[in-house]
Amino acid sequence: MIEHEEARLQLADLVVAGLADATRIDALRSHVAACAACRSELADLELLDQTIRDAGPVPAPSPDLSRRVLAIAAGHPPVRTRMRRATAARAIGALVGVVALVVLSLRVGGGLQVSQTVRFAAGQGWHAAGSVEYGKLDGVPTVHLHLSNLPRLRSGYYEIWVARSPSERLSLGVYDASAAGTLDVTLPAPGGDEGYKGIWVTSEPEDNNPMWSNDTVAAARLA
Repeated sequence: MIEHEEARLQLADLVVAGLADATRIDALRSHVAACAACRSELADLELLDQTIRDAGPVPAPSPDLSRRVLAIAAGHPPVRTRMRRATAARAIGALVGVVALVVLSLRVGGGLQVSQTVRFAAGQGWHAAGSVEYGKLDGVPTVHLHLSNLPRLRSGYYEIWVARSPSERLSLGVYDASAAGTLDVTLPAPGGDEGYKGIWVTSEPEDNNPMWSNDTVAAARLA
């Protein structure tokens, strides 16, 4: 019998082969079969894994890799690992921004081919303004978000989500606003073709809770 919190922290064992023995795998599967929360977390993790795989094989890095990575990263606030005890799915979500910069720097032959641009609507009590572009970057579904008028948070962080519905969201990572109060990121992400039409930015406390808060900073919806 495996404890709930222990299972949540080991869900990656069900996605990545070789991380656990057969006995542990069976215990995790039994827990997931009986736990709706863990099934949801596992679905998030599997989708992230598939999204990265769908980007295709990454070619060998060119000699100017460092220059290209720094060029893409210029102006982007750093991705910050959560201080709270995140589940495997949320922890990988927090790292997606870093993975995206490396993958895109290796694969990009041109700019983002934008298929639609949508303005963000500020959440209650927030004054955020900006837009999200959705399209393909070297054939990979990608979103580019730009927001301004974001205060630096004294505690907690901003988190980006894509969603099929308000109750079914997938985290794309956690971020700090820049010193100028902006958030500007480009990430591979599932889009409207897969039903992920909603894009949220939330303010999250460091409260050991991997779920989203109700504090919406900005939201947009793809056509």
